[in-house]
Amino acid sequence: MLDLTGAAFAARVCAAFGLPDDAARLRPLPASSTRLWELRAGGDLFAVKEFAYQHQAPGRAAGLAAAAAFEYSLWRVGTVLMPEPLPAADGGLITSLEGSRGSVVAVRVHRWLEGRAVSAPADERTAAAAGDVLAAIQSSGAAHSSMEGGSLTWWSEDLEEVLRRMVRAGLLPAARARSAAASLDVARSVLAAGERLPGPWIYTHNDHKPENSLLAAGRVAVLDWDECGHCHPRLEAVESALRWAGVGDGEPDPAAFRAFLRGYQRASGGLDDLGPADFAKFVAALAGWLGFVGCRALGEFDDTDAERATAADMAVSTLGALDRTLDSLERWAKFAA
Repeated sequence: MLDLTGAAFAARVCAAFGLPDDAARLRPLPASSTRLWELRAGGDLFAVKEFAYQHQAPGRAAGLAAAAAFEYSLWRVGTVLMPEPLPAADGGLITSLEGSRGSVVAVRVHRWLEGRAVSAPADERTAAAAGDVLAAIQSSGAAHSSMEGGSLTWWSEDLEEVLRRMVRAGLLPAARARSAAASLDVARSVLAAGERLPGPWIYTHNDHKPENSLLAAGRVAVLDWDECGHCHPRLEAVESALRWAGVGDGEPDPAAFRAFLRGYQRASGGLDDLGPADFAKFVAALAGWLGFVGCRALGEFDDTDAERATAADMAVSTLGALDRTLDSLERWAKFAA
C-alpha cells in the first residue's frame, strides 16, 4: 500500500534508528535513483534514503554496506566534510524495513547538514575546491583498497533489449531505437579504451558532482556515497570535471572544467593530455542510466503512472545526451590543454 505522506514509514524509520517518534514528520525531497525524505524527529532534522530501485540486485546489498563503511571511516577522521551517517539500532549503517510503498527496502539515515545547493556549472573557485576534495577522497580510497583493472559496465540490463521493449510498448520509435543501438556500439568501444588505461583502480566516491554536494561553512561538503566502488582515478576525475562544468545541462563550461582539474592536480599530481578514452566513465554513466530509466518506464518497479512517464522522457533525453557526448569527445579533450 502506498504511503505517499510517509506517516507510517516515519514511525518505522524512528524505531529502526532509535529516534524519538513523537510527532515525527517526513517531507519528500527530490531524488532520481532513490526515494529521499527530510525527517523531523525530536526537534532535529535527518535525511532518510529509501533504496527503492534495484536494491535487491545481486551484490547490491554488499556494495551498499561497503560504501557506507568507507563513508563512515572518512567521516570519523574528518577527511571530508559530510553529513554524519547514523547507525541503526542493530548497529549497521543500513537496515531493511517496509518502505513507504509497502515493499521491503534498504534504508539509511544521516543527520541533517545545513548548507546551500551548488549550481552547475560551478564558479571557478568552487570547481577548484571540488577538485581538491576529490583528490582527498581518492588518497583515502587508494589506502583503503585498490585493484588491477576493473569494469565500467555497472548495469545488468541488456540495453538493446530495453530499447526493443520500449519500441513494443510504444515508448520509442523503431528508427530511434536503431540509431541508439549504433551509438551503444560506439560507446562500448570508448568504455573498452577507458578500461585499458594503465594504473590501479582505487576505491572512491564514484559520483562526485554538484547535485551530491553542498556549500557549508565555506567548504564543499560531499553527499551520497552509496555508489562508492573501484574506479580508475583518472576516469573519475575527468567525469567529475564534466559534471562540475555543467555537462548535465548542456555543453560543459571549459573554464569550470579546467578549474576543477587544477584543484584536483594540486593535490594529486598532473594529468597528461586527455583523449576520448578519458571520458569513458561519463559515457558509461549515460549508458547505465538509459537502462535504469528504461526499466522504470517499462514498469519494472513500483512507480506511479506519472513516474513511469517521466522515466520514459528521461530515457529519450539520455539517448540524445549519449549521441551528443560521443560527438564531442575529441573537442572536450582539448578543454584541458
